[in-house]
Amino acid sequence: MTRLSKRLATPLLCLSLCLPAQADDAARIVGGILGAIVQEQSRQQQQRDLQRQQQYQQQQYQQQPQRRQQNAQRQAPAAPQPKQPRLSLAERKAVQRALREAGFYGGAIDGALGPGSRKAIAAWQESVGATPSGYLAPRQASTLVAQAPAPDPEPEFAQDHAEPAPAGDQPLDSGAAFP
Repeated sequence: MTRLSKRLATPLLCLSLCLPAQADDAARIVGGILGAIVQEQSRQQQQRDLQRQQQYQQQQYQQQPQRRQQNAQRQAPAAPQPKQPRLSLAERKAVQRALREAGFYGGAIDGALGPGSRKAIAAWQESVGATPSGYLAPRQASTLVAQAPAPDPEPEFAQDHAEPAPAGDQPLDSGAAFP
């Protein structure tokens, strides 16, 4: 109960106790007053709830552009990788050997062009004045393959079980001029 309802209820209760004959009338009066107070409090609570809901909706509306931008960033496709010629395993190893010989690569000569190879390719591209993308253009790949030192002789077992080139791989023309 609010202070107002307590202030009104106490005198009315005293009045009903003092005048027993009119107690029924006093009870109806007190009930009506208390009912009006409860209705008013309920109306005020509904107003507060409505205001909170409107504030929440306003905040949600204001945050929509920010959320859309965050969702777009999450859903954005990865940047397309530059076109790179399909290289056979031998050619990928030749690229790694050439990069190692030039001092750009220190990883294993395994033919896997992973992050270390991409970093080395980008460093080599920058050194020759090309855009350092980490992906070889066809002429760049041809140039690196042509510059590669001969591979170390592999044990007989490794030669017998060498990985075949993936379907569609074709050797590069090593006579192509570099841009």
